[in-house]
Amino acid sequence: MSKDNGGAAFPIPGEVLHTKDGGMIAHANPGMTLRDYFAAKALMSMLSTPDKIGEGTPAIAAELAYRFADAMLAERSK
Repeated sequence: MSKDNGGAAFPIPGEVLHTKDGGMIAHANPGMTLRDYFAAKALMSMLSTPDKIGEGTPAIAAELAYRFADAMLAERSK
């Protein structure tokens, strides 16, 4: 079972690009996931108050940020 990532946070709608040889390429950018967006916001908050995360490493801060993001997604799905 895959982890809920909340879907795309900032998708860019698809567009058709025309190539020089007359072909077409469909192009879209799904953007970051909502989980990544939530984690980034949580990490920004933690970094603005470093005394709250103590002597943790960047890896610990990142893990904690994703825990917050997962909790937010879980609450959102209720």
